[in-house]
Amino acid sequence: MNEKKIEQLLDSFYKGCSTDEEEQLLITYFTTSEVIPAKWQSDRKLFLSLAEHAKASEGLEDRLESFIDQLKKQENKKSAAPIGRSFLYWIGGVAAAIFLCLMLIPTISNQHGEEYVADSFTDPVEAALVAQEALLLLSENLNKGMDQMNEAGKEIKNANQIINKYLKD
Repeated sequence: MNEKKIEQLLDSFYKGCSTDEEEQLLITYFTTSEVIPAKWQSDRKLFLSLAEHAKASEGLEDRLESFIDQLKKQENKKSAAPIGRSFLYWIGGVAAAIFLCLMLIPTISNQHGEEYVADSFTDPVEAALVAQEALLLLSENLNKGMDQMNEAGKEIKNANQIINKYLKD
């Protein structure tokens, strides 16, 4: 190829209006020619790089297609699992419905007005005395707990005073 033709091809390449065939001619020229003028050395580096990338990208489309096909196969295997998540939710819902029905059976079967809780005492005076004793015991235990809480509060207040004293110093 003569220099004038190379100049025209380079000019159209840098303007962005060269065809694939013209670019291939430039790549062939810069990769096969042994003697290249000094003014085109930077262009030579560019086209050598383009040639390397073209070689690297050969078969890329096939590799990508096979990779995508493999991903599709893996996805299909996952979605074709014998027990899916929705099936497990369905089973859980059925189990919850059965449990709810079993819990309602005693209420529905108690149509004769039977009470589940019967009185412990037949004498109301005795029941009042036992209730009073229970309330007294509850009150005593509550007071003990309140006393312990007050003591703990005092200890916390003392500890805070000591800490604040050392922080101020």
